[in-house]
Amino acid sequence: MIRDGVAFVCAALERGERVLVHCQYGIGRSVLLGLCVLVARGLAPLEALACAKAARPVAAPGALPARVADGEGRRIPLLHVHFAPAHPA
Repeated sequence: MIRDGVAFVCAALERGERVLVHCQYGIGRSVLLGLCVLVARGLAPLEALACAKAARPVAAPGALPARVADGEGRRIPLLHVHFAPAHPA
């Protein structure tokens, strides 16, 4: 799934499009995908992490469990990510 996301984001960026990557908390999953994109585009892994931490200090890729309870007590997977181009600003 991560490879698909990286390919999607990189292809959109190469076409000059903007991409919004998000998850429920903006701490783990979206950060992980963002880091993978930065590495795919040439940054060293630690350089990518430093960049993410500078922009979002709470960034902690991989810090969340595989499943959490939603607001109604249901268990939901954290690895469900939706890839879609961002709307122009």
